Amino acid sequence: MEAEMRGGGGGTRAAMPIRAYRWSRAARASSVIGVGAVIALALTGLTGCSSPADEAFVPADRVAGASGPSGPGDPAGASGSPSPAGSTPEPETVQAAPGVRVVVEPPAAADPATADMVAAFRDYYAGSLRVIAAGENGAGAGDTAYLGLLGKDAVRQDYEWVSAYREKHRALRGTTRLYGFEVEPLEDRGVRLNVCVDMSRTRTVDTRTGRAVADQDEWMRKPFLHAADMWEDGDGVRRIQYLRHALYPSERAERCIR
Repeated sequence: MEAEMRGGGGGTRAAMPIRAYRWSRAARASSVIGVGAVIALALTGLTGCSSPADEAFVPADRVAGASGPSGPGDPAGASGSPSPAGSTPEPETVQAAPGVRVVVEPPAAADPATADMVAAFRDYYAGSLRVIAAGENGAGAGDTAYLGLLGKDAVRQDYEWVSAYREKHRALRGTTRLYGFEVEPLEDRGVRLNVCVDMSRTRTVDTRTGRAVADQDEWMRKPFLHAADMWEDGDGVRRIQYLRHALYPSERAERCIR
């Protein structure tokens, strides 16, 4: 999936393809990672039915420490130099589909590993919303490149979510906001990225008529906490492996209310 990127100042950035992410070690050269098996598995369903602190986390097509074109984790990208240290980064807007936007409030002073995890979650969310917005047969309905960011369990979860909309001829429109990013280590392996998600400015529409429907999901009316467990697959790619959420008024979701 490619999405139009806009910084907080309104300048338009060139579209950027979604990438796979991996841990880059000095002794291992960067390589192109094949994720065809995961994507093929999800494509069949979607089109048919509707860390260690000393290792740098970089996109698969870049070597740690190397210079090169800006990637999804580089919000400054084509717009110029990054924000000065200690300043609050400008919100970033992804036009996921016509009438569908994802606004990201990056964490202040994020290290490269955190910035790339935020970018991976952003790309996953924008890609998933793009497929939902397309409905059963619209442009982008089979645009599932974002699934390369997911492990098998997360692909299954995403498939169930998208299918629930398609089976009811439903789609989403409006703006989703991602903010309050926090990283915590998992006991066994990997890390968990906690993200506040506000979908209160979205609406559900009938894909057959384009009109808003009255049965808006109750859980979407208040911000909630979405957690993405991430660790490295056997092929060296670090992916979102499992997705969890906590809805208000749970204690974990309370911090997302503002």
